[in-house]
Amino acid sequence: MTICTFSRSSIFGPIVDGKMKLNETGKMADEVWSSMFRFLEDVDTWIVMPNHLHGIVAIGGDHARSAGKPLGRLVGAFKTATTKRINEISGVTRGAVIWQRNFYEHIIRDDRSFENIAAYIRDNPARWDSDPENPIAQDSERDARERLRTR
Repeated sequence: MTICTFSRSSIFGPIVDGKMKLNETGKMADEVWSSMFRFLEDVDTWIVMPNHLHGIVAIGGDHARSAGKPLGRLVGAFKTATTKRINEISGVTRGAVIWQRNFYEHIIRDDRSFENIAAYIRDNPARWDSDPENPIAQDSERDARERLRTR
């Protein structure tokens, strides 16, 4: 799944030399995700990026922590917990919007798909310059399209 910040604001830290450098807010989001959704110790199943988070959530099975709750409620609980803590870190008592509505999901149906998605998560910081969630990459692509259109 992918969860994006409101207006794609980069609030979790920068990408430096192809690696994510979490700031205080990013570390907090990482800790909350880990406590709620970590299900495999030896596989990268999530990453906090500058303005979004990618994660694999197990629903059902021996390793899941979902307690039978629907995915939307689990994501809502994550957003609520992180929003409250981010607002506390920022000195905002209430009301600052951190996350965009909804989230993107994809059902993993087999081991090959799992391995591909885990690799995507692991390699995401190295691809940040071309990531569709990167506002700078989007601006550059939009500028290139505009140049082509005006020729």
